[in-house]
Amino acid sequence: VTCTTVHKAKGLEYSHVILPFCEFELENVSSNELIVKGKDIGIQMKVGDTFLVNNIFKNEKNEELKYKVQEEIRILYVAMTRAKETFTWLKSTECKDDINKSWGILLEEGERYENCNL
Repeated sequence: VTCTTVHKAKGLEYSHVILPFCEFELENVSSNELIVKGKDIGIQMKVGDTFLVNNIFKNEKNEELKYKVQEEIRILYVAMTRAKETFTWLKSTECKDDINKSWGILLEEGERYENCNL
């Protein structure tokens, strides 16, 4: 049995690969964030239970999230192609149904990203 990270497994092959913890979140958004792009300032602030967000922040965060999902798909590809015989992935049944939130959801909904420009 060999335990390794996906990054360290790049270029290696194994008969069987098990990818655990596929329910872990890919993107954690903190309460307050600031994005500066040129002269524009995007901001997100949490006031009580409400998030106040301007359009600059929304647009930049969406672009960042798209890139993040594409990068996670590339990392999943590396993990999946290490297996010569079987690939098994594990996730909790408590996982949220948000495509941007976990590897498990990306694996389940992969056909939606089949033509994704990576």
